[in-house]
Amino acid sequence: MKGRERINLAINHKEADRVPIDLGATRSSSISTIAYNNLLKTLRLEAEPSRMYDFIQQLAYPGREIRDRFHVDTIDSGQAFLKNKDEWREWFLNDGSTCLIPKYLNIEVDREGKVLLKDRNDVILGQKPKSSLYTDHAYYVYGDLKSIPETFVDEDLSKQMWAIPSPPHHLNITNREDRDLFGRVIKNLYENTDSAVVTKIGCVGLESGSFLRKYDKFLLDIYTDRKGAERLLDRQLDMLMVKLEKILSCIGNHTDILGFADDLGTQNGLWMSPDVTREVLIPRYKKLWSYVHDHSNCKVFFHSCGSLI
Repeated sequence: MKGRERINLAINHKEADRVPIDLGATRSSSISTIAYNNLLKTLRLEAEPSRMYDFIQQLAYPGREIRDRFHVDTIDSGQAFLKNKDEWREWFLNDGSTCLIPKYLNIEVDREGKVLLKDRNDVILGQKPKSSLYTDHAYYVYGDLKSIPETFVDEDLSKQMWAIPSPPHHLNITNREDRDLFGRVIKNLYENTDSAVVTKIGCVGLESGSFLRKYDKFLLDIYTDRKGAERLLDRQLDMLMVKLEKILSCIGNHTDILGFADDLGTQNGLWMSPDVTREVLIPRYKKLWSYVHDHSNCKVFFHSCGSLI
């Protein structure tokens, strides 16, 4: 039984020949690049240099040697992009080992060894202290405002660390040429792999608001300025719907799973009451996911950190 078939059976609550295995198809199920390098070393595999596609969490794509070794049934569609060696550059990790990172990343290392992750306009969106294994938020475009603005500049809504793209979202999906490339490459991957193809989309919700306002302020907004919080979420939703429509128009028949995420929980339960979660967040998720189901055969994968019980 092939990976795609195995995954689809499991999703549809049918028994496969074994439990499906996922490694690296989403950020939530990936592996740190340091750990990945150690894994290759332990297994004594002569593999190509690890590719750290996600600088924020320092995550690596699992190569074919590892996917075959562990019988992985999934693949991140981003793996089909940046195939040219000239699109990557060498990077030294905290343990002294090396990897490759996308050359398009705008990165600066300051005198203290702190890594500054910038957007194309040199705004510092994230920073990774020299001793840290991860990148932290460094900029909140609406974080110092007393309340949520009445109107929004769309460019401001992208001034947050998670807007720094990983493949395939380094392409501009609103540009026809980039969109054609987006669809063509994922179609080729789908037709030439037996694995379930997963494409990350993002989401609109608690996280997307907090990336612009900070967690404490956006949680307060939801309870003390509900109209403002929903106005911000709806503008983000409108922008993501445009992106989703264009993505599905070119890969709807050539991807198995679309990945969404919003961290709704702490270690002890939901950030907000179930009623508020249903009122503020669920309807916006529903709009996204209903569109997916109405316009494709893709399944929806939703990640959340924390305890949701």
